[in-house]
Amino acid sequence: MAAEQNLYSNFIIVTKNPCSLSVVGDFIIKKDVVVKVVLGQSFQFRCPPHRAGFGAFYNWLTNKWDTHFSRDERRGISLDGTLFITYVTQEDIDDIEESHGIKCRMTGGNSYQTSGTLKLEKNNPQQLGKVG
Repeated sequence: MAAEQNLYSNFIIVTKNPCSLSVVGDFIIKKDVVVKVVLGQSFQFRCPPHRAGFGAFYNWLTNKWDTHFSRDERRGISLDGTLFITYVTQEDIDDIEESHGIKCRMTGGNSYQTSGTLKLEKNNPQQLGKVG
């Protein structure tokens, strides 16, 4: 029986019946962040620092409705949770503001951890909102 079991930390994985294991680490600092952006320029923001996890996946959610922040041909999320916007528009800023900000969520198995809130703000408030 010992040959059919491997002990890793506090988890026992039985090799006879393959299973999926995922562990979600918690966020080290859960502070809210406001990032100044320039309309028309690209933007990326890493999922905030967190303790190690295994098999977790990432998403960005709205604060107001706790739903997925919409992705399209300009908005995407990498496997490590980095949020990408190919070029920022006023609509991006407005969507995030209307949602009361967005947050990174790591999910694995039956658990999840959520970061602090991210909001975007124009670096130059005088910049016109029509870009793209």
